Amino acid sequence: MIKTIYLKLTEPIYGLPISLFRLLVGLILAKFFSVYLIDTIYDRIFYNEVFPFTFNYPGLDFIIRLNGDGMTLFYLLTILICLLFAIGYRYKVTSILLFILYTYHFLTTANHYNNHYYLTLIFLFFFTIINGATHLAVDNIRKHTTHQPFIPFWQKLLFHIQLLIVFSYATYWKIINPEWVEGILLKNVYTLLFNKWKHTHLISEHLYNLLTSYKVVLSQLLSMSAIMLDMLVIPFLMWKKTRVVGILLMILFNLINHQTLAIGYFPFFLIATLMLFINENKLQQLYEKIISKLNIKPIHQRSIPKFNINKWPLVILTIFFIFQLILPLRHYILNTNTYNFINYAWRTENFYFSWTMMSTSNFCYKSQFYYQAHPHSVKIPVFLYLSDLTDYYQHNPQKAKIEYENIKNKHMHLHKLFDLPYLVKSKLSVPLYNQKIAILIEQQLKKDYITNPIITVKNICGINMHNPQPKIKSSTILNKETYHIFKSNHWILDLKKN
Repeated sequence: MIKTIYLKLTEPIYGLPISLFRLLVGLILAKFFSVYLIDTIYDRIFYNEVFPFTFNYPGLDFIIRLNGDGMTLFYLLTILICLLFAIGYRYKVTSILLFILYTYHFLTTANHYNNHYYLTLIFLFFFTIINGATHLAVDNIRKHTTHQPFIPFWQKLLFHIQLLIVFSYATYWKIINPEWVEGILLKNVYTLLFNKWKHTHLISEHLYNLLTSYKVVLSQLLSMSAIMLDMLVIPFLMWKKTRVVGILLMILFNLINHQTLAIGYFPFFLIATLMLFINENKLQQLYEKIISKLNIKPIHQRSIPKFNINKWPLVILTIFFIFQLILPLRHYILNTNTYNFINYAWRTENFYFSWTMMSTSNFCYKSQFYYQAHPHSVKIPVFLYLSDLTDYYQHNPQKAKIEYENIKNKHMHLHKLFDLPYLVKSKLSVPLYNQKIAILIEQQLKKDYITNPIITVKNICGINMHNPQPKIKSSTILNKETYHIFKSNHWILDLKKN
């Protein structure tokens, strides 16, 4: 049996599917970093700084983020490497460089964490240890020699296993989430979608009314359909007889996600992974027909090689996948009083590296920060937005106007105003985000000679259809606390039942 597995892992297959995937990944990431480059330049012009609430993961604060000009050059370099990686120029070098650059970006932008970015990081790691440039690569032309079009099967299998883990956990989190099974989350999503369709005249008034009247039933049906799709799509893609169905499901699933969820490039990234499941022999035949019609001389060797796989890489990759299987289950050992999925989704401690994949909807109603110069002084509000200032003094508009003038004139003895981009507010339901903001407020106040400020927050959040309630203990001195990803944080409150 072991010999059979070994022969399968080392079986030569054409590398064209992975080369196509490499090309698409490079182009997708080049576009992704182009957006960051534009945002960085915009912040330099209008804020004279890079977006201030970009922070590292807990325990990784030693990684220093570059200054404004440094980040501009970083994104320019990363875009260039993405394009070189896409066209297969000096593949080994550019794949390693892209992995390092993306890792730096990933580790210094914990505030933008998304499971999709984590998956991208893992795939870029795989590219560093495989041959992803057997086809469609400048290297093959530049060296003026024939190249091997084959790779061992295990190099493609890495991507299959990782996708199977991702979709298996996406299924698991949905199954144990009663509010997903009941269609509560999707009911809200599809209400917004139906309204959008009606507004853009994609559906008639009659169809809109019909869809709305069956919204609950449709939401439950779609919730169960999403569970079945997550459960079956990768096995369908891996099995030859159901591959066409799997491809259609993957495309439909991601096009819907692109329309309903704000998850950036990921729908197109997942559609690109379909290259990894297409029959490599048929794809190679099509490739050879195209280059023969274009009168391009083949640059690949015809002889089929014999591959070997060393023991230690196999052991390391096995340990890696075992780690991938265990890491999302760390919530079972968190020390909280009660366990249920909604409570853990509320607390967000298991949000990182767990493949929860949009199975709940956390949001923040209010996050009002305060500071004290010393324990016995009066709490002074800290306003992150101008809208927070007007909300705080909503019953006294004249007072709000006076305070705003004080801030404009830099009479900031009463409070501190940070004019921040909209992105912050969408993340204030995450306790880690609040804790990092508290540390930044502390740093700013120390510049104003308040040497040991006490930062607290009144944080009101919601999840799915639960009533808004505090998520962080109001007595917590946030700038003195630490956040733990692998164990419970005592200053985060459990979700109370409605």
